[in-house]
Amino acid sequence: MDECIANHDAVSKPKKTEYTITMLSDAVAEQVMTPQYAAYVAEPQAHHDLDLPTLTQSLEELSPELNDPDVAFLGV
Repeated sequence: MDECIANHDAVSKPKKTEYTITMLSDAVAEQVMTPQYAAYVAEPQAHHDLDLPTLTQSLEELSPELNDPDVAFLGV
């Protein structure tokens, strides 16, 4: 039993990760859109339908979402 307790104490606890929430500027959003296109293009290509908003939406069309405080964009 003591061995189980000793091993349990040796297990590292998960580290807390801190995040900072900020609004995306249009300049940063434009940089984010390029890899986003690359990430999404395979699925619509497989279905022969590239009319997915993620692929067709311009920065001007995306801007209202970027400025909406109720919309969150998560990234690393």
